Amino acid sequence: MDVDKDHLADMPKWRAGAWGGFASSLAQFIGTSSVETVSALFDTDFVFVMKSISAFGIAAFGLGVLGAIVGRFCSVTSRWTIFLAGASATAILTMAAPALKPLVKMGEVSFISTANAATSDNCNDRAGFTVAKGLKNFFGLNDPQYRVIIGSFKRAEDANAFARKVNDGSPELKAVVVGKAPCNDHYAVSAGNGEYLAPSDAKKLQAKVLEVDGIAGAFLSPEP
Repeated sequence: MDVDKDHLADMPKWRAGAWGGFASSLAQFIGTSSVETVSALFDTDFVFVMKSISAFGIAAFGLGVLGAIVGRFCSVTSRWTIFLAGASATAILTMAAPALKPLVKMGEVSFISTANAATSDNCNDRAGFTVAKGLKNFFGLNDPQYRVIIGSFKRAEDANAFARKVNDGSPELKAVVVGKAPCNDHYAVSAGNGEYLAPSDAKKLQAKVLEVDGIAGAFLSPEP
């Protein structure tokens, strides 16, 4: 028996590279999303599981295509070497992806206080998770977005009254009641129509709010 024979010699080079890309994507998924996905499975949160797996499938397909391209134009003949080349190329891409977005210094933003957030320590809500967010998690491209919260109330009537008062005096702030956030028992009042903003824009709106009399504070609340 010829132990040196490449038993994968009949496999197309592009397929060997594609398998390398898939292996790289699987490793990335295990390192970034597998724990939360398994946790959601045990919690019977099948919607989250399907979204997470869908995001992985899209990413795996893309990296598989890239690995196939690497394999197609690889000059070596060993399929194992081509497999490793496909895996290496796609792994480098996924590791370099976060460098493509601006680095955000988290210490430059002030978060909503614990009293206003009123969240439960046992809460693990996943309702805001989407396939797009799954892809961002996969490639490390999460860009934090923030709402500017100017008030938090137990009763919806109080929140609406405060929003009307703010808009009567400073309509440019566009205060709205954004309702209860996941795992939050309070109704929040947000400036800027309740939109989630980039950190720099959120800080500008926060500073603008703090210049208005009658508003005790303004906090940045991260997008779930």
